[in-house]
Amino acid sequence: YGITNNLTVGVGVIPLFLFDGTSSPIWITPKFSIPVVKDKFNVGVGGLLGTVLGEEETGFGILYGAFTVGDRNRNLNVGVGYGYFDGTLADRPVINISGMLRLSPKFYLISENYIIQDVGLISLGGRVNFRKVSLDFGLYTVTEIFESGSFAAVPLISVGIPFGNPAE
Repeated sequence: YGITNNLTVGVGVIPLFLFDGTSSPIWITPKFSIPVVKDKFNVGVGGLLGTVLGEEETGFGILYGAFTVGDRNRNLNVGVGYGYFDGTLADRPVINISGMLRLSPKFYLISENYIIQDVGLISLGGRVNFRKVSLDFGLYTVTEIFESGSFAAVPLISVGIPFGNPAE
């Protein structure tokens, strides 16, 4: 879903305001992509542009370029971008390696992974598509935890509500 078949926009919020009025990050995620070879290879550019409601001078985000190999049922995405905070661009890039594999008509196995400076942020989860909404769930951990000989992970739950034009 999106504005056109090549231009999508997403919005997000971590609703911390529900917990004692805490400041909450919000963001918008525009992305422009072009199929180089339909259902086999896409290239795109995009960004995540955000702020924290209830705080002053908290602009953050990332500007990136990416390519995707595969189709809607099975794909691998690799991206490189530069993050920023309060108008200052990072001196080193962020690398993203993600993938998705459809296991049934409504269920996908998903993984979204980042290398930020010298730290890896890795995840494994699932996506369930319902008629008008999708639910992502999974666990995130950092590679430094493995080096310490222990394991800890943070749960992720995300709800996606499509709007705009249906994709082809």
